[in-house]
Amino acid sequence: MSVATLANTKCTVQSYTESKDAAGGVVRSWSDGATVWARVQALNAQELQLYDRTVHQRMLKAYISGTPEITAKDKLTATINGTSRTFLVVGVRDIDMLGRFTTLHLEEEL
Repeated sequence: MSVATLANTKCTVQSYTESKDAAGGVVRSWSDGATVWARVQALNAQELQLYDRTVHQRMLKAYISGTPEITAKDKLTATINGTSRTFLVVGVRDIDMLGRFTTLHLEEEL
């Protein structure tokens, strides 16, 4: 069974942008971009140890088809079990090095 057949969550990628305000400060914003289908799941215990995270910090991963323009500063929003959730993308990895599938490592915004 391929990752594409397991993609059961519709997600919106929010692209990160930075600009300067009149006082020279940084203004951070995210704007809705592409819509992707993903398989979102919690990290296993070994992966949590690799990230040196505790359980109360919600770390997840998402598998998506293709290699959309997603960076480690972007966000992913999704409705899971009727609840709207937002995730910070903390890592992006091409699974098979052929550009067919991508893994996103996510941290849930609380």
